[in-house]
Amino acid sequence: MIGMIKVLMLDYGGVTGRWIEDAQISNICRIYGVKERFARGLYGQNGLYSLYEQGKITSRDLHERLCRKSGKKLPYKRMAGTLDGVYKDNHEVVLLLKKIKQKSDVRLALAENTSSKDLRWQRKNLDSIRLFDSIFISEKAKTYKKNPEFFKKCLKTLKVNPNEVLFFDDKKENVESAKKAGIRGFLFSNVREFKKIIEKEMLNKNNKN
Repeated sequence: MIGMIKVLMLDYGGVTGRWIEDAQISNICRIYGVKERFARGLYGQNGLYSLYEQGKITSRDLHERLCRKSGKKLPYKRMAGTLDGVYKDNHEVVLLLKKIKQKSDVRLALAENTSSKDLRWQRKNLDSIRLFDSIFISEKAKTYKKNPEFFKKCLKTLKVNPNEVLFFDDKKENVESAKKAGIRGFLFSNVREFKKIIEKEMLNKNNKN
């Protein structure tokens, strides 16, 4: 039986906002002096950035390895520059989230494949991040969202039943992973469809209770 929705969980890049990959690639190349091909390889399955986002190496480890690759001796604080212009809020989604917080008791949760360092930058620079009651990141979970264990850890922290959570992501593998954990997952395609699903799956059902 489908019950009341207690938590609305969203991805950031592709739903709540955008992660602009080319901007981050450009920043890495500019700061560390590495070639674009190498920078893009950082995000592969076993790339350094992927290991970093899953908590398998630290941000300082990543910085030092990039320095060794480029032959540059840069201060650790320069790494923060790799995030300049990388994230942009989806203002239509942000507006809808604000309305949900005003009109319901539904908690908002963010689920991201990202690091603590990136999250600190987001908290400082993005209005959307301040709307979330709970934030879950791959670095802390030690795994990406494509692994159902990520969502099981979220559920344990949130202390809710899986069918009380509505999850949106723009990647099918993450939605399927959430479903394997029992969560009601939906693939985000555009704001219009997002609103329709919210009204059908959450607002209407919750208003009946």
